[in-house]
Amino acid sequence: MASVNASALNALYGEGSTAESMLWQVWEHFAYMFYLVPWWSMETDPSQINSLKYTARSTATFFALIFVELVVSILKGVKLYRFEDMTTSSTLGVVSMFVVAFTKILQVSTFVWIWENFHVVDITPGTPLDWVLCLLAADFCYYWLHRHHHEYHLFWWGHSVHHSGEDYNLSTALRQGIIQGIFGWVYTLPMALFLHPISALAHKQLNTLFQFWIHTPFIGRLGFLENFLNTPSHHRMHHRPPGNCNYAGVLIIWDRMFGTFVQEDVQKDYYGLAKPYTSHDPVWANVEHPWRLIANVDPNKERSASFFFSLLTKKRVKHKWVFNPLVLFQNLKEPASDLWELPKKPKREKLSTHISKSLYAYQVINFFFVMVVSVITLEIPNSAGSYLEIVLTQCLCALACMSFGRLFDGNLRFQTVKVITFLVVSYMLTTTQQSDRQKIAFDSYIPADVLFKISAADALLWSLVLVGQSIKSAKQKAS
Repeated sequence: MASVNASALNALYGEGSTAESMLWQVWEHFAYMFYLVPWWSMETDPSQINSLKYTARSTATFFALIFVELVVSILKGVKLYRFEDMTTSSTLGVVSMFVVAFTKILQVSTFVWIWENFHVVDITPGTPLDWVLCLLAADFCYYWLHRHHHEYHLFWWGHSVHHSGEDYNLSTALRQGIIQGIFGWVYTLPMALFLHPISALAHKQLNTLFQFWIHTPFIGRLGFLENFLNTPSHHRMHHRPPGNCNYAGVLIIWDRMFGTFVQEDVQKDYYGLAKPYTSHDPVWANVEHPWRLIANVDPNKERSASFFFSLLTKKRVKHKWVFNPLVLFQNLKEPASDLWELPKKPKREKLSTHISKSLYAYQVINFFFVMVVSVITLEIPNSAGSYLEIVLTQCLCALACMSFGRLFDGNLRFQTVKVITFLVVSYMLTTTQQSDRQKIAFDSYIPADVLFKISAADALLWSLVLVGQSIKSAKQKAS
């Protein structure tokens, strides 16, 4: 990254200070989450456009902040996290990243092509003007993307996945939909007419990262910042049914100007969809909305392709057209209650699991298996193998995520299928010649024999769980 990091460290601590260098890196990655990245440290090298790492470098920060929030909730005696909800958010994030990995190539190439052929001004990357314009443009584009995600059924198909979480905590920010990743990048393309790709796409990542920390109930009202910044208070109203307000990413000014702002008056433990989803399966969550639409259609109507297209492109939320920039000169009113005060209990019953203690214990171990497979899969670059090999690897990982969620629903069959599939595939890899295995993307990141041993251990553990379930069932029938 073209930055002042090295010189700044040398000036502050002197050369060769490894500990201070590590502290600076920690601060740098933490700063990404709050948009605290000055213009002089932004990436400006056009050759790095395909490898912008702001999001990737923040992965550890995601989990560090989640851990801190979890500890705070325990100390406060607040049940903020439920294992089934947190892990569902994680698997949904993993599945959505598979799509992002492929659309990123299309997004970057299209953005660069528009810039090279149609841009109307040249603004030097890494300057104050470039930084301010990129921040405003990225957030303005995101506002309309987010608003349309709520207004139209087609976009809500993907975005409803994010809103399906009924616990409001930092892990909810990881909960993303597949369809959203397919279409969302198109809304950034107008920026290519006047902003350099390296700057615009970097700010797009920072805009997304900023939205992580606002998914918390532990931060109440932030004084004058509430007038122009998107805060946890504003975003809680976005997640409280019916929602459909406060669409901004970083700056709440767009909602205030365009009439979509709603202020929080009191904290409520009431989040998610008006009609909650029915499964912890991350794959099913990505198709449940259109399934509901189809299920509610009159069976006597002709179900043609054009009918379904009109159904998906139909508006679900209708906002009046408002444009009032003068409202920005007015301070927001004080809320009726203390927004730092947490609600005592949830307003409605949440989707939860009712599996046995032995299955629950297995799920804790199973989650680490799923995450290891997921991280390895996401680390595989597109150049590591053919698209077919990469897609097949991602399908294996999706199966692991799907079976994990289905087990929380009480469905044991998917987990059995997953265990057998991984055992067979990993065994086949161990019997494949080394020269052929080099072509398989997965084997470059985890040796086949190690994968087989992990899969075998998982299969043994799952067999013991099934035996225990059978014995328990037999005892219940006998009594």
